[in-house]
Formats: sequence, C-alpha cells, structure tokens
Amino acid sequence: GEEKVHLLGIDAPEKANSSLYIGDQEPYASRSEIHLRTLILSEPHVEIRRAKKKDTYGRTLAYVFAGGKNVNAEMVRSGNAWEAVSQYGSQGMTAEAEAVRRAWSEVERPKFESPFEWRRTNKR
Repeated sequence: GEEKVHLLGIDAPEKANSSLYIGDQEPYASRSEIHLRTLILSEPHVEIRRAKKKDTYGRTLAYVFAGGKNVNAEMVRSGNAWEAVSQYGSQGMTAEAEAVRRAWSEVERPKFESPFEWRRTNKR
C-alpha cells in the first residue's frame, strides 16, 4: 500500500475538509498538490528521509528528495508552501531544514494566507 508522508518544514494550502474547516484555500491547494506531484513523479529516484517519530495522525514525517533535490525546499521556492521550520523546529534534520529556511529567505511570500493562520481562523 501507499505510505502517507507529511512533508516536514513546510505548510501547504488546505484543501476542503468539511469535518475540520469552513471552506478551503483553493485554487492554491490544488496548484500546490499538482506541483508536488510533478516534482516527485518526474524523477526516477525518490528518497524519503523519515523523522524518528510520526505525527499525531500517524503520518510519516519526512523530507523528500527527488532527483537529488529537496522537494520540501522546492515547494517553498516555487511559492506553493510556507516555511514551517521556525514554528516546528528541525526535527533533528538540520541540513534539510536549513535548505527550507534558505529557500524561504530567497522568495516573496506566497499569494495565499499562511495555512497555519487560515486553519486557526476557519476551524469548525
């Protein structure tokens, strides 16, 4: 079966989840998902660097590398995610987290509201 992986160090826009939130962050959520799929599926070699612990929902926490590139950092660099290392820490993966922070420092803020703030204000 497929393994659900939560990308460490980033916060992507929310899709509709009527049990948890009112509304969604479309069209940004779909664009973000498409970009992520493109980054991963376009490369023959994908590496998953897992954190030691899973999150509260039982998901694997990880940095993903496709074709040698840090996908988490690429999501930030492309404007498809907000940086979340400063909020949640490096999870013991300092080099990977630093790449995300560096990407964040090089780009303009995404056009969508911080997903963290959006979730806070749109909870059911």
